[in-house]
Amino acid sequence: MAVLDPLIVQQKLVPNPDLEDWLQRTYRRKLKLQVLDYGEVHFVQQGVEYIVHKMVDAFIMNRHRLFKFMGDPDICRHISVKSEHVLFKVGSFYERTKNTYPDEFDFVYTPLYVDRDKSFVHDSFLDLSVMDLKSVVANLRKSRSLVYRDNTYGNISFVRYEGQHGPASTFTFRFERSDKVIKSKRSHFKMITVDLVPGIRVYDSNLANRVMDLCPFPGFQELIAMTGKYFWIPYSFNAFNETEVYFMRHVLSRKHVKAYRLLKYILNGDGDGEELKRCCDESDLHIKCLIPSYAIKTAMIVHHYSCQDDSACMGECIIQILKWFENRFTQMQTKKKDNHEYYHVDITAPSNKLVTLATGSEDFINSARQELESVITYLQGYRGDKPTC
Repeated sequence: MAVLDPLIVQQKLVPNPDLEDWLQRTYRRKLKLQVLDYGEVHFVQQGVEYIVHKMVDAFIMNRHRLFKFMGDPDICRHISVKSEHVLFKVGSFYERTKNTYPDEFDFVYTPLYVDRDKSFVHDSFLDLSVMDLKSVVANLRKSRSLVYRDNTYGNISFVRYEGQHGPASTFTFRFERSDKVIKSKRSHFKMITVDLVPGIRVYDSNLANRVMDLCPFPGFQELIAMTGKYFWIPYSFNAFNETEVYFMRHVLSRKHVKAYRLLKYILNGDGDGEELKRCCDESDLHIKCLIPSYAIKTAMIVHHYSCQDDSACMGECIIQILKWFENRFTQMQTKKKDNHEYYHVDITAPSNKLVTLATGSEDFINSARQELESVITYLQGYRGDKPTC
């Protein structure tokens, strides 16, 4: 469902001063980066990007070994590293919406690009040779190219290739703090996860006329059309990462950015939902319930283009979005597999992909909806007690 429910949009809630006070205090205490950490975070960013650039440059130089283009080879032109940017910084860190210490970084790199007017790129995809990728990385590591050092903060170094997660190649880096910056209760080492996703870069001079088929959200369509380009990712889906970063940094209001980060904290805590997902995956019932940050981002994009509240209060917006999620759980769909009936809850993302929030029995879906309802009720009636959500 690509629009907010009219009832939710039209409903004007009376601002709750106690709730606003708690939201502001929670943001300051839990989510706002401490001033003393700015220098270290900047160093971590520089170090990670330095190593990633080394890796991607090697991937591009060895693209004939690493990537098999599945499709018409005549439509592709190989990117020249000297004349074309091939690495794109995406994800919550670059959107400036990450709640925790920057220990996860996401990048898209583009070994190939196509002209959408001359081909139907959606019949094409990249087949990555993991064996060759590991070989390229191993050679870089032997040459000691995958280290970034600083006399003040310490060093960032490549540790290992972790495996494939969908289209993403996942790597672990290590930040080793120098003795100069070690503080009480601060570890000497910090592990950092880096996801590198290869994609076909699509240049489409007619994107404005096609964007309605690619994205279901009218306001967001305009931003996509402005770029004239997007990514086509292996496993066959569009990716509008650049547009999402631009939206979060330049379009979304400061109030809504804070509300988005608070929603991630309220729904998923410090772990961004990983603990809940792990518990569900380990269940004998094979249930799943997770409202990931990308689903919350989707809801915030929809809310942004519908919000009629120009005040500085965040509580109303947060409650409206929580109600939107609650409504999705009342619209569960039935699926059958191996003669077994189960239920699922989906939302449509900006790329027109379905994002599944929950699967399981009808009772499980209803219990998840009731949990959301209890959070909404608690926030609506909050009067100075310390929230437990």
